[in-house]
Amino acid sequence: MKDKPFHKPVVVSPRFGHLRQIRTVAEAGRVLLHEWPEGLNPKNNQAAKIIIETLRGNRKPSEARRALIDAAQAAGILIDHDQNDGHQIAAE
Repeated sequence: MKDKPFHKPVVVSPRFGHLRQIRTVAEAGRVLLHEWPEGLNPKNNQAAKIIIETLRGNRKPSEARRALIDAAQAAGILIDHDQNDGHQIAAE
């Protein structure tokens, strides 16, 4: 498995007051596994699957990034991402 960079970091706050810039697919997997808020969320499982597929070379990093953004939005921890990728930051 080879790590792949995102075109722009995704910024999340997995713990109160702690910002995390996620720059690569492997880093996204580590954060999702070890730092993500607990709770059942289908977007988390979907992101994990897409991240693994991307590390195996079966998907593009942009797909993993989009899945990570969707999971972060669903968890309420998304801080910043590229506005041009079709996703909007949820209003607080």
